[in-house]
This record gives sequence, structure tokens and C-alpha cells, in this order.
Amino acid sequence: MKATTWTLLTALLLTTSASSQALLIVDSSRRSVSYRGISMASDRVAWVSGSRGTVGRTTDGGDSWQWCPPAGYEQRDFRDVHAYSENIALVMAVDSPGIILKWT
Repeated sequence: MKATTWTLLTALLLTTSASSQALLIVDSSRRSVSYRGISMASDRVAWVSGSRGTVGRTTDGGDSWQWCPPAGYEQRDFRDVHAYSENIALVMAVDSPGIILKWT
């Protein structure tokens, strides 16, 4: 049973990976960051989140990124982000206590 479940999961992941597009974030100042979340608000607007208080957005389809780490949360790992628009997003950080921050 475990082998069958593992095989099905692997096949699903490979199928999903093969059909998805890659996102390349090029920013030499962010090499030590582990990106954990991405959310698209439109074809041009996306928000990303990650380790070390990383929160960023693009409004030009990824050609450039604006980094907006929340003051006081630089050591938190933001594991998820939900983009509503160019200016509104929610990010979630783990740890104790867990937090959800809203950009407006």
C-alpha cells in the first residue's frame, strides 16, 4: 500500500512540475533567502514571501521586484502570501505566536 501511494504521489508531482512554469527571481542581494510563498493578483502583479522577513512584489510581470520587509519581523519566516491586488496582500508567518500581516 505504501509503495502504491508513493508511486502515485511521485507521478502526480512529476506531472504537475512538468506542466507548470518556472518563476525566476533574480536579485543578488537575496541569495540567502528561501522563498516559501507566491501569489498572483494578475498577469503582471505577484507577491512572494520567504525566510528572514522576506516580502516582495512585482507589478511588471517579474521584470523588477520591490522588497518590503515588515519592520520588526525581519527574523520571521513568512510561509504563505495571498495577493489581492497591486497594493493589498496578506502574509503569514510561523513561530510562536503565528502572525498574519496585511499590506494596504
